[in-house]
Amino acid sequence: PKCTVEIFGNGMEYDLTVYASAFAKSVELSFPGEEVYLDKNYFDITGKAPTRVRLTTRRMTSLEKLKRIMRIRTVYDLGTEE
Repeated sequence: PKCTVEIFGNGMEYDLTVYASAFAKSVELSFPGEEVYLDKNYFDITGKAPTRVRLTTRRMTSLEKLKRIMRIRTVYDLGTEE
């Protein structure tokens, strides 16, 4: 399934809304190179209702940078990665 994320916030605290085009199992969000805390790390999305995730960074990080480095994976992606 295709997953998309909306990110709102600034500085060190952000709210993420994660959407999926269909059922998505074990969605994982990562931000390579940044120390972040997510209140949910692996979660399922039914495809009907988005999941909200709270993100806190250890230092000031721009919204643009988080959007640029964000990676989204699901169980489905594990079988398709090279």
